[in-house]
Amino acid sequence: ARTLNELADALVYAGIVVFMLVRPFGIQTFYIPSGSMIDTLLVNDMIVANKLIYRYSEPQVGDIVVFKPPKRALNPDQAETDFIKRLVGKEGDVIEIKNKILHRNGKPINEPYVDYTSGIRGETVLPKDTWSSVYLPDFKLVEDNGQYIPLQIDGDLVNAVQGRTASEFMLSTQEDMDRLKALPAAKIPKGYFMFMGDNRNGSADSRTWGLVPRESIIGRSEFVWFPPKRWKMSR
Repeated sequence: ARTLNELADALVYAGIVVFMLVRPFGIQTFYIPSGSMIDTLLVNDMIVANKLIYRYSEPQVGDIVVFKPPKRALNPDQAETDFIKRLVGKEGDVIEIKNKILHRNGKPINEPYVDYTSGIRGETVLPKDTWSSVYLPDFKLVEDNGQYIPLQIDGDLVNAVQGRTASEFMLSTQEDMDRLKALPAAKIPKGYFMFMGDNRNGSADSRTWGLVPRESIIGRSEFVWFPPKRWKMSR
């Protein structure tokens, strides 16, 4: 009885440590519900996020980050949730997509982790020899009267496709489209970050709903721990 009592006490204390210290400040597991990070992360993967790392260092380009999305990224009836994407730009960076190639500060970036997908849920990775036929609008961030606006550009149309742009950034007149399109690409302002999914044509991300403030960042994905056959580092 004494042994069982001591074991019960130990479990209680362990639970207190986990839920009051480890989970809020150390590590936490997260479930991947969508295919926005295919092929790096798959639907139903479970990852371990390091929540301590960003308490003493800043997020870096290339990190796979868990964060609270802006409210405009959620459906009106959707409960608060966490997103996971790859950090592609930080303070001072100019991020653009031209002909499917991401450019950072005017230089094309090699992104070997990027995939393009098809299918109803966007989970079928397309062969690379078909990527030239995949639709992907150009992208740039602009600053207009103090507001930072993500622009998805398809010829003369800018932010015109419902479902590809948050309603706050939808443009209804060609005059507005032409005016914003003519603006130069803006640097990411202090205290903000830009995220994109590795599944580049199957991810709603900063191209859709804009920038993420520093205080919304939760942690860095470290590895996939479930299912066992998927065990791997996710950075």
